[in-house]
Amino acid sequence: LVDADLPRHSLSKQLGLTENAGFAECILGHDVPTEHLAVQISDRFFVLPAGRLVAEASDRLATAAYPDFLDALLSRYSSMLLVMDTGPLLQSPEAEVVTARAGAVLLVVRAAVTPRSAVRDALERIPKEVPAGVLLNAWGAGAIGDPEHYMADYYG
Repeated sequence: LVDADLPRHSLSKQLGLTENAGFAECILGHDVPTEHLAVQISDRFFVLPAGRLVAEASDRLATAAYPDFLDALLSRYSSMLLVMDTGPLLQSPEAEVVTARAGAVLLVVRAAVTPRSAVRDALERIPKEVPAGVLLNAWGAGAIGDPEHYMADYYG
């Protein structure tokens, strides 16, 4: 799991990894192998934190630095599933860069908060050849009305 949300690096914050070097240093071309930067969370789960130099790396993401990093990472760890956590697609230039090279995209939508128009706009920014899915989170009784009466509400 790579924290590629450089402006907020919320994943790294939640895991207490804000002081660790990581993705930003890789993008900046620092010669530290990713296996020394990734933090092992469990037997088969590793996290590459956003890094300490996130402000400097944010601009470099749109250059050849990101594709070079991604190619090196995928060739080195070809048997692993690589998940990139990014910021919101409509607000983060980093997210668009990551999405353009993705094998698939999962768009996370917050129930009763994210407008449908924003979801449509975000889906339009995903390249047509990239498979995409939508995950509705924080759904509950108050999010879209009473779930037990959803069908009645839907059909009026």
